Parts: sequence; C-alpha cells; structure tokens
Amino acid sequence: MVVFDPLDDPLKVLPLPLKLLALLGVNKNPSERFRLYAIYIYLWVAMFIPKLCLGYETIPQCFRSIAEGMFSFNTTVTFIMLPLKMDNFEGLLQNLQRFTQIVQEDYKQILISLNTTIHKFTKYYFIFTNGI
Repeated sequence: MVVFDPLDDPLKVLPLPLKLLALLGVNKNPSERFRLYAIYIYLWVAMFIPKLCLGYETIPQCFRSIAEGMFSFNTTVTFIMLPLKMDNFEGLLQNLQRFTQIVQEDYKQILISLNTTIHKFTKYYFIFTNGI
C-alpha cells in the first residue's frame, strides 16, 4: 500500500489518516494489530526503558528527559486507547461521511480543495520530517 498515492476520491472522509492508521495496525480486528504491538515494544525498548534506567549528569538534562518522556507517553497513550475505542471512532467516521454527503451538493469544490490541500501538505510534512 502506497500511502501518498494521489487521491482517488477527493470527497472521501479523512483518506490519509485512515491509511496511516491502517498501516500502523490500528484496526478493530485484533489479528491485524501485530504492527501496533511491535510499535509498543519498540517504544518501550528504545524510549521508556532507557529514560528510566540511565542516570543523568545534570539537573537540566534530567528535566529535559522527563519532559520528553511525558510527551512520548502522551502521544503513545492515544495509540493504546484508540483500538479500545474503535466503535466510537467508527461512529464518528460514519457521522462525518453522512455530513459530507449532505453538504456535498453545495460545497463540493471546497471539500475537494480541502482534502487535496491536506493531503499535499501532510505529504510534504512527512518528507520534511523524515529528511531531517
């Protein structure tokens, strides 16, 4: 699955985030979550365990490490909780699709331009952040 394909349906609701979540393994089906579990293990081994076990030479270094750990923990809690709340997330997606169908006649061009712009800037953001 190529993540940054051109949009096949520009009126689709959240096409890129849904592709990325499926790529990460955030899914209602438990058998497809193996990638998500691998990400959890990687985060613990690469980030949380070293931050807890390694000593720090200075107080500012300790505070920076604590702040980085809190930020990492806050972002990973979302990925931990999202598969548990997939019913609510799917209900939200269905409501967004219904809303898009209702508004589609009047604001079709605005929806298309928003989706293509979001797709384009997200692609550039990923290229920029991975290039650094």
